[in-house]
Amino acid sequence: MEYFSSYEALFDYIPGNPLIGIVVLLFFALLIYKKPKSFFSILAGVLFIAVVFYFIFSLSDIGSANKQKMIDKSDIRQEKYLLLIY
Repeated sequence: MEYFSSYEALFDYIPGNPLIGIVVLLFFALLIYKKPKSFFSILAGVLFIAVVFYFIFSLSDIGSANKQKMIDKSDIRQEKYLLLIY
């Protein structure tokens, strides 16, 4: 799934750049400490968007798989039809 490849890229990036990871972690810790209501509302929004994107990508994978099956069936029928003609 293409959705998970972006996570893999993120998790490969953070160990290679620990300073950026520490800064992001400190930013989130400061946000939790100073404004927990804002942090949790942002977290809820991000999680909602992540779930929506997950469903979009999973449905598009299902749709593309079904489309490929239909194309394969059409190719088989077309080959049978061409064999009958000749």
